[in-house]
Amino acid sequence: MKCFVSSTDIPVIFRTGGKFTTDSSWEFDKVCGDTYELIIGIKGLLFVTIDGTSYAVRPDNALLIPPQAVVQGSSDGGGLSFLWLRFCPKAHSEYADIKRGRVKQYMENQGCHLFALPTFSLAKNIERLIVMCHTLLTDYPSDAFQSEEQNLTMMYILLKISSQFYEKDQQALPGEVRTRRIKTWILEHMCADLSVDDVSTQFGLSQQYLSRIFREFEGKTVFQYINEQRTAVAQYLLCETHLSVKEIIGYSYFQNERQFLLQFKKVTGMTPSKFREAFGGIHRMNPQIDMGVPLSRRAKALVSQLETLPDRG
Repeated sequence: MKCFVSSTDIPVIFRTGGKFTTDSSWEFDKVCGDTYELIIGIKGLLFVTIDGTSYAVRPDNALLIPPQAVVQGSSDGGGLSFLWLRFCPKAHSEYADIKRGRVKQYMENQGCHLFALPTFSLAKNIERLIVMCHTLLTDYPSDAFQSEEQNLTMMYILLKISSQFYEKDQQALPGEVRTRRIKTWILEHMCADLSVDDVSTQFGLSQQYLSRIFREFEGKTVFQYINEQRTAVAQYLLCETHLSVKEIIGYSYFQNERQFLLQFKKVTGMTPSKFREAFGGIHRMNPQIDMGVPLSRRAKALVSQLETLPDRG
């Protein structure tokens, strides 16, 4: 499989990006320039052919298009939405062919700090990536260091996707497998009343043992992880909708306003209003926003009918 390989020590250079949305059928045919282009699927199905190889980009998929590639793409309609981010490496890089299951060995043989991003991969925790993309694409004309901050944010996005790919490429330890199952169960059963005791009962573990193995592989407690996921949903809704803070409290699984404000400030370092003001507007190729992330059915049904935040001029 083809992978973009570059240094973890030197950030890439972010060029441009945005969000494309359409409800109609759509086709494109182009020869890429001198930048890499990362596509992150949000909604619908996008068919892309890169130099003769075909890919189907679904929600939560990431597709990397290399420089000078001949690209064709299409969508049959019914709702399509994806993020596109263009960047170029500042450090030495290569578009290498690495065998599956050999990524760790390849990195070790190079003898330096590297990361690898495959042409096609899964982008888990899509809400968190979307929030980071809002951070990346929000314009701050008065910020003297905006370009440096954008480069670092673009690097963060690449490293997050790369780490997920690297994790999947390696055979996990038994504790890692168990921790992944616990995380999956938490996300599938997220609610306002979900507690650490519920999780320990589900997996037949004492709360002490659960906390120990979870912290060993995740670097945080189960309680912290649950609140981080609730906050991630709130961040997404603040960026993408007109929902009031009180409405968002319910849709992001917090029990009350006090708990929400306390945890949100603890995780993000700012109030919900300040967060929306800072990250609520990005450049879009189409002003319509679509929901394509794993929120509750009730939240999806309501938010899909709402107007979205206007771009800030």
